[in-house]
Amino acid sequence: MVTIALNGTWELGSPLAGGGFGEVFEANADDGKAVVMKLIPKAPGASRELLFEALSGSPNIGPILDFGEWADYYVLVMPRAEKSLRQYIEEAGGKLSVDEAVGTLVDVAEALASLEAEVVHRDLKPENALLYEGHWCLADFGLARYAEATTGSETRKYAMTPPYAAPEQWRAERATNATD
Repeated sequence: MVTIALNGTWELGSPLAGGGFGEVFEANADDGKAVVMKLIPKAPGASRELLFEALSGSPNIGPILDFGEWADYYVLVMPRAEKSLRQYIEEAGGKLSVDEAVGTLVDVAEALASLEAEVVHRDLKPENALLYEGHWCLADFGLARYAEATTGSETRKYAMTPPYAAPEQWRAERATNATD
C-alpha cells in the first residue's frame, strides 16, 4: 500500500475512475475513514484542479479534505460521494421526478452562484455533480479558469465534453459564466 503525506497521511487504494486529466482512487485516512484521492499528473494547465482554493466554503462545491503535491502529481483528497448525478439518473431509469429535477437544479445553481463570476467551470455534466450528505455538489474543476484570466496555452481552452459543451465552446470563443 502506498502512503501519501500531505497535511494528513493517506493510504492510496484501488482505482475507481479515470477522467480526462486525472485518476480517482479509493484511499483511507490515518483513522481508517474511507475517502477518495484524485491524482492529477503535473502538466501545463493541470494546476486548474486546485482552483477550489478560491471556492472553499462555497455552498454545494465538492468538499476538499486535503491537497498538495506528491511525486509528479497534484493530489486532492475528498470525502467519498454517495454517487454521481449520472449514476443517480441511470438508477432512476433515465428519468427524474419533477421534485428531484428541481432539487438537483437548485443545488447546482447555488454552486454556480457561489462562484460569484470569479470562476468559470466549463465542464458541467452529470459526472461532475456529486451527492454529498443529501446535496448535489459541483466537482472536478479540471477545465475551470478564473473568469477574467487571460487565456494562455495552458488553460485547455479548447477542451470540452462535446455533448455538454455550450455553443461558444464549439465555436472556440471565450467561455464566460453564461457558458456554465
